[in-house]
Amino acid sequence: VLPGRPLFPTRETFAAIHARLSPGGLLALRVPGPRTSQLPRLLATAAVSFPYTGAFDLPGGPLLIFSQQSVALDPDALRARLSLQARLDDIDLLAQISLLPWLGSDRLPAPQGPPLTDEKP
Repeated sequence: VLPGRPLFPTRETFAAIHARLSPGGLLALRVPGPRTSQLPRLLATAAVSFPYTGAFDLPGGPLLIFSQQSVALDPDALRARLSLQARLDDIDLLAQISLLPWLGSDRLPAPQGPPLTDEKP
């Protein structure tokens, strides 16, 4: 997976990303608004490699945070761990993350459906 390239969210893609992360590493994935209807299936697919999920509720769609460890809301610590320099919907994410609403896994749609795979997307 390369920055700026589209991500095809399959079980194999999430496994490859997981294999490249350092211990305790996070995956941050933006889901544009029109694709939020696919969230339950995406969460089911990611759960194969990342059992812990949370999200920041951004205008236009959530920024999902996936991890092998429980993701506690500590915006300052999370901001320090996110090594991205991005502007999303004119929000300076690194400066504004502590102001964004946090959605724990209990507030996200329940994972649903079989995981997407490279054979059957």
